[in-house]
Amino acid sequence: MRKTLLKGTIYSVFLFATISFITVLNSVNSPITGYDNDGELAIGFPFRYYHEFIVDCPDTNWGWFPENLTLDILICWIFVNGFLVLREKGGKK
Repeated sequence: MRKTLLKGTIYSVFLFATISFITVLNSVNSPITGYDNDGELAIGFPFRYYHEFIVDCPDTNWGWFPENLTLDILICWIFVNGFLVLREKGGKK
């Protein structure tokens, strides 16, 4: 069980990094929503944990939301580990 949770933790880090990278790409230049980024950068799915308005004064137009970051990390961890545990229990029947 520990080996499964360790493997799941590593996989969830990769999943979280991939989702975050895709949200950055989507925010910068998205073929899905159009090529206009509306002057803002938003990172995080399903909860936005970083947001920046790209205007003349970027020092005051950005913000981190640590509670949303924690929720996103927790969702990835639960999803991946839940999948691995269910797959492991299903294979032992």
